[in-house]
Amino acid sequence: MPRVASKKQAPRRSGPSRRTGQAVKNRRRAGSASSRAADWTFSGFLQAQNEAQALPSWRDLQVANERAPRATKGTRYLSRLSTARFTVLVLALAVASLFYIGHIQATDAVLTSLQQAEKEQRSLNLRYNQVKARYDQATSPTVIYRRAQELGLREGAQPRRVLTPVED
Repeated sequence: MPRVASKKQAPRRSGPSRRTGQAVKNRRRAGSASSRAADWTFSGFLQAQNEAQALPSWRDLQVANERAPRATKGTRYLSRLSTARFTVLVLALAVASLFYIGHIQATDAVLTSLQQAEKEQRSLNLRYNQVKARYDQATSPTVIYRRAQELGLREGAQPRRVLTPVED
């Protein structure tokens, strides 16, 4: 019985499942003579044929009109926003504006009350100064001396010495 030479199968290669025909050609050029011989076996031929006719990806199956537009550098920022994000952005700006307007109104109310308190403080300070001036005028030494003379009081004698007890 004649001996049949066993066919060598091409080694399985790990990596991406989709290879183009150009990748197969580059692999063949880069390999050694023994790997080139392995590529030309029947199973290597089938593998190269399957890789050349790789199945299309989902992206390839999409119709050109159904593809979502990609944001490019030249497009405007608002045209790249989705409706939900735009709505959230508008609501956030509206809430921020309301807080700003409320803050302005509260600050205005505080300023009005501060100005009213300053006006009242000036009025009370003026009244205090008037009352103090009348008191100082009524209790001045000249007024007291004149008033004592009107009542018939005389000036007392000055003591020669004042004795103070000294404690030991």
